[in-house]
Amino acid sequence: MARGSTSVKPESEEQQTGLTQPLWETADITASEAAPAAPEPAAPEPEKAAPKPKPDETYVYIGPSIPRSALKENALFHGSKDSVLKFVAEVAEKYPLVRRLIVHIDDLAVSKGKITDGGNALSKAYQLLSDEIKKK
Repeated sequence: MARGSTSVKPESEEQQTGLTQPLWETADITASEAAPAAPEPAAPEPEKAAPKPKPDETYVYIGPSIPRSALKENALFHGSKDSVLKFVAEVAEKYPLVRRLIVHIDDLAVSKGKITDGGNALSKAYQLLSDEIKKK
C-alpha cells in the first residue's frame, strides 16, 4: 500500500442493510397487508379570489367601418375597456352605437355570430349604425 493511503474494507450485507437475513426470507406479508394504502384525502384548495381584470386586454370593434375616421371594422385595441372607449370617444359622440360594438376578444366569435344571425340587440346596433353611416 502506498504511504498515506487508507484501505477501505467492503462492508458485509448485514452491515449495509442492518438485516441478518435477506428481506424476502423475513417478510411474511399477506395480500391485504401488501395492498397499497388508501390515498390521503387532498387538502381543500384555498378559495380563489375572482380574477382581476388585466390592464392590457384586447378588444375588437365589430361594427361597420366609419368613413373619415380611424375606426375600421375588425380594428383591434389593447388596454382596458375604459381606455378603448376614451380612444374612440370622438367617433362615439357622433355615433353612440359604436360603444356597443366593441367586444372583448374572448367574445368575438359569439358576437360576430349574433350579428350574422340577427334578431338580437347586437345585430340591431350593427344595422342601425350601418344605416346611420349611409345617411351621412
